[in-house]
Amino acid sequence: MKKIIILVDVYLPFVGGGQIWVKEISEYLVKNKDIAIEIVTRKLRWNGTIASSSENLLGGKLKITRLGFVSSWNNIFSRLAFIVQSFIYLIFLDFDLIDVQVFVSAIPGKFAALIKGKPIILTVHGTSLEKENCSLLEKIILTGIKYDAEITVASNFLKFANVNSQIKVIHPGIDAENFKSGPKQHKKSKIIFVGRLEPEKGIDILKKIISCYKQQGVDFAIVGEGSLKNDLKNYIFLKNINNAHFLGVLSQKDLAKEYARSNIFLMTSYTEGYPLTIIEAMASGLPIVASNVGDIGKIVQNRVNGFLVDDFQVGSYTKHIDTLLENKSMREIMGRTNLKKSKNYSWHKTAASVYDIYQVLLK
Repeated sequence: MKKIIILVDVYLPFVGGGQIWVKEISEYLVKNKDIAIEIVTRKLRWNGTIASSSENLLGGKLKITRLGFVSSWNNIFSRLAFIVQSFIYLIFLDFDLIDVQVFVSAIPGKFAALIKGKPIILTVHGTSLEKENCSLLEKIILTGIKYDAEITVASNFLKFANVNSQIKVIHPGIDAENFKSGPKQHKKSKIIFVGRLEPEKGIDILKKIISCYKQQGVDFAIVGEGSLKNDLKNYIFLKNINNAHFLGVLSQKDLAKEYARSNIFLMTSYTEGYPLTIIEAMASGLPIVASNVGDIGKIVQNRVNGFLVDDFQVGSYTKHIDTLLENKSMREIMGRTNLKKSKNYSWHKTAASVYDIYQVLLK
C-alpha cells in the first residue's frame, strides 16, 4: 500500500476551502483506493477550539499528525517552528509522495522530497499573485520552484509565468445532497456572507453595503470568524445597525440551513481562487453577487445566475443587490439555474482527478 503525505500548515478546526479540500479528498481516497494518507499539520487554536492531539482514523489508513505548540493560525513563530519540525519529521518517515498545500508547507516539503528522493506535488488553493503587494516569497514558492506536478483549483493561476509545465486545474467539489433549496417564507429578505473576516475578503466593502440597507428591511447573515470581526461589530454598533447578525463558524448542517433561509449570496473579496462557498450557495438555489476575481467569472455569468462586480465600488454591489431584491422572478430563475449548475460538482470527481495524478507519480 502506498503512503501519501499531505503537508498543510493550517488544518481543521480552521475552516477554509483548502482545509475542506484536504479533508474531503483524504477521506474519499482512503475509503475507495488502496492508499494510506497522513496529514501533517500544526497544533491549532481556532474559534475557541484547541486541536493538539494526533488522530488515527478510518482503520488507521488516515492519520492526522499535529506538530509544534498550540497557537492561532497566523502565529509567525508557530509557522517558523512548523517548517523546521515538519522537515525533521519527514526525513525520518517512510512515504511515497508528498502533496503540499500552499504555501508555507512547500518549504519543508520540497527539501524533504529532495533528500528522500520522492515525488512532490504543490496544490494551490488561491494566490495573491494578482496583487501589487504580493510577497516575493509566495511568488517564488508558487512559480519559481520545480515540482513533479502542480494542482491549482483556479485556472487564473495558469496566466503567471511558471517554471513548472505539469499544472493541472482541478476544481473543488461539494456534497450537493447536504444543501437544500426551498421557498423563502420569512418576512424579510436575507443576504448571506460566508467567509473569513479578513482584509482580502473585502470586509471594508461589506460593512458599507450593510449600512446601505440599515432602514430597508433586509437582514444580513455573517458567517465566519477573523481578525476584522471586532472592527466590523464596532462599525455596526456605532452606526446603530440592528439587521446584521454574526453567526460565527457554522457546522456544515447549520450552514446549509442558513443558506436555505437566505435570498442572495454576497461575496466582496479582493482575491479568490475557485471559492467553494459560491458552489455551496448555488446548490442552495441562491443567486450570486460577487467580485469578479480569480475564477469567479467562470462560475457566475452576468444576469444568468448572478452578477459580477469589477470595480470594488459599494454602489456596484448594491445596484445588483437592489435588482435582485426587487425582482423575485429573477431570483427564482437564477436560483434554478444555479441548482442545475451545482450538480456538475462533486468531491468524487475532484478526488478521482487528484488520484490520477498520484498514480502517474507513484509508478
